[in-house]
Amino acid sequence: MIDISKLTEADINRQVRYQAYGVTEWGKITSWNERFIFVRYHSRQVEGGDKHQRTGSKSEATSPRDLEFCE
Repeated sequence: MIDISKLTEADINRQVRYQAYGVTEWGKITSWNERFIFVRYHSRQVEGGDKHQRTGSKSEATSPRDLEFCE
């Protein structure tokens, strides 16, 4: 889980992993508000499936409880 209240401008473009509902996705933070973190996802893996690249060009609102930083 990422704490939105602790995000700073230095976190923009930081790599994150989304994990929920049997899906894992990787992307980068583009912005946030008081409720959501906006992520531009670049790859996705469905439970039991192969990892593949996404073609999304827009950021998606994501719950911070479903995200963690990739170190």
